[in-house]
Amino acid sequence: MASYTDLLRSPHWQRRRLEILDRDEFACQRCGSTDKTLHVDHTCYQFGKNPWEYPDEHLVTLCVSCHETVHGLRKRLKEVIGLLHTDFFESVYGYALGLL
Repeated sequence: MASYTDLLRSPHWQRRRLEILDRDEFACQRCGSTDKTLHVDHTCYQFGKNPWEYPDEHLVTLCVSCHETVHGLRKRLKEVIGLLHTDFFESVYGYALGLL
């Protein structure tokens, strides 16, 4: 089975990547930069899909700086959601159920 890195090296992804870069006019869609290294970011992931199988609306051009920032924000959001789920929601639902 190919690694994710191998999949990103495939001609299928390279072609798809160029389509998205062209659509976005080779500019970061977050800060507008055209002079930094550009990445094509997957805004979501679906198990079993190859990187090139995503619809246009799930792919966006980001410069390397914005890409790192976005991934950091997503990681932090997942952490916060996890905290809310385990600490906040359980206590709120437990309390609310006690009122019924």
